[in-house]
Amino acid sequence: MALAGCGGGGGKGKPGSGSTTPAAPAAAPAPAGTVTVALSSAPVSKNLDYGDDFNTALDGTWSGSDLGHATVYLQVVDSGNLFTIPAVQPAPAGGTFHYTVSLPVNASGDRTGTLTVRACRDAACTQLFSNASASISYQVRIAAVGEWETLQRDATHNGYVPIRLDPARFAKAWEWTVWPQRASFGSSIGRPATGPGGVFFSLLYLNGSYYADTLVALDEATGNLNWAESLLTDNASAGSALSPAAAYGHVYSVIRGGNTLLTAFDATTGAVKFKYAQPSLPDAPVLAPTLFGGSAYFFAGPRGNEIHAADATTGVGHWSRARIGDLAATPAVGQDHVYYYASPTLEILDRATGNTIASLVDPASDGSRPPGSTAPVLGSRGNVIVNSYNATLRSRKLSSFNIANRLWEWSSDQDYQSLPAVAGGVIYAMRSSTSIPTLDAVDEATGHVLWSWSPPAADGQKYAINNVVATRNLVFVNTLGDNDPGYLWAIDLSTRQAVWRYPGSGYTAISANRTLYLVPDIHDQWAKLTAIKLR
Repeated sequence: MALAGCGGGGGKGKPGSGSTTPAAPAAAPAPAGTVTVALSSAPVSKNLDYGDDFNTALDGTWSGSDLGHATVYLQVVDSGNLFTIPAVQPAPAGGTFHYTVSLPVNASGDRTGTLTVRACRDAACTQLFSNASASISYQVRIAAVGEWETLQRDATHNGYVPIRLDPARFAKAWEWTVWPQRASFGSSIGRPATGPGGVFFSLLYLNGSYYADTLVALDEATGNLNWAESLLTDNASAGSALSPAAAYGHVYSVIRGGNTLLTAFDATTGAVKFKYAQPSLPDAPVLAPTLFGGSAYFFAGPRGNEIHAADATTGVGHWSRARIGDLAATPAVGQDHVYYYASPTLEILDRATGNTIASLVDPASDGSRPPGSTAPVLGSRGNVIVNSYNATLRSRKLSSFNIANRLWEWSSDQDYQSLPAVAGGVIYAMRSSTSIPTLDAVDEATGHVLWSWSPPAADGQKYAINNVVATRNLVFVNTLGDNDPGYLWAIDLSTRQAVWRYPGSGYTAISANRTLYLVPDIHDQWAKLTAIKLR
């Protein structure tokens, strides 16, 4: 019985093996789990401008089954590596997710790809759940903003820069003051033009009997001098340089009173690229050329009585024609036509040949020569807008012409200064001959005033000066008081109120890199150029 008790009680192990331990049951396999991901956001199709910031949302749901205690992670993937995407995160409780992906628009062109949200088994997303992803496509078209090439920006002369700005982030970047000259008793800076990384302007020293002219190029980021070139002509005592234009890696300087009307400089080095031989009188009513499609269009002839077209990189002439009128102006250029105002007519030329297409009479003008510089403005609805002048009535109306129908459309009720801005079907112009500066938003289709703005009476501003510049959300205008340097104002287009002002006023220009340049309209001994970064 004792042996029976020790002998092992009838185990079922192998004979002679003694007692045995039952084998452990096999471990159950980890749950495979399934996850489903769905996106509710629509595909992205967006037109943007260089320098804008763009955000879009990825909204959707996820669900899982047979997951055990496993954690599900969600990852956003961009096939085009265009967007800034969030880090991998555990899938939110509740089964819904919301991600924001941002796009720093730092290059122009068309971009396409897909944005995908997918489920992962680990935080590094080295293991993915099968068939657990959802995608939307995107197509982003990024237009280059363009530089401030000539009078009122480009060939349209509409003073419109297609960017959205935050006034709270404006900051003065630098200020450049004209270096004194012993023989001079004053100086001035002309209207600037911009190119990639640089700003260009004519520097004029008043030396008693004539101007000694210099073309100056400054670095946009620092305000440091890149180069400076003398513009003395072969008849310097009678000549003077006008404000330049810039495009195609060139800076174009117009010099009256000599035998070379137009000189093109390399924008990077200041080296002369070509000279356009054309004699002119010191008072010829010409301005900086208009650049379009690789060509330069400008008034020429000894008395500014011709209009010319030339290759913008070589200076080789395309055509020249006699010009009607003698306004200090530069033409506007579109895909098919060249436009110039002859007071009282708008002249339309064939861009390829220079031949006259039409001559449209402006009933608001009596044919008198308007004071100051001007240019036709290409509108947003196939129209051209001009500053009419009537010396008999002492009026300065805006007039609009329908190009397709070859018709005058309307003239404004109010009088306006030259160099307005046009954006989004609205003309932004400063009234002339008013006791307080007044900005009008004028309907481009009818000429009727939509709304107006004036600075607070307490600021003592009495005069509107220089040009108007429009962006997507702001309009910039300049005002002066009797004994102050005035202000540069930013008017919000939504609230129609001033949201920013800067002490000093004058001609303004905005570069492609969002730098605003201000040439104060004051008569200090030594002029200056101020750069304000529009962040």
